[in-house]
Amino acid sequence: MMYSLAEFAVLRRIKQAIGLDQSLVYLYGAAPLKQSSVDYFASLDIPLINLYGLSETTGSTTVSYLNDFSLNHAGEAFSGAHIKIADQDEKGIGEITIAGRHVMMGYLKNE
Repeated sequence: MMYSLAEFAVLRRIKQAIGLDQSLVYLYGAAPLKQSSVDYFASLDIPLINLYGLSETTGSTTVSYLNDFSLNHAGEAFSGAHIKIADQDEKGIGEITIAGRHVMMGYLKNE
């Protein structure tokens, strides 16, 4: 996206005011966002990137890239991560299963 010098100066000041002027990338996770929130941050030249993961996966397992961003999916699996929907019903709803070296081996004293 191309901005005029005035637009760039205004956007830079807004980012400074909200403490995001030093950020190189803007990531979110833990819960879905509304399209209006994504649009708001995009209007400030703050493109948001979605991550999906769990504590058990030591953080993220998927990432949405700016050239393929959608609120309808959680992006692509990182290299080495294997994700599938197990025991799907007729609507495709089932349990998300994740495998890979980034998944913990188990809980302490709980096989």
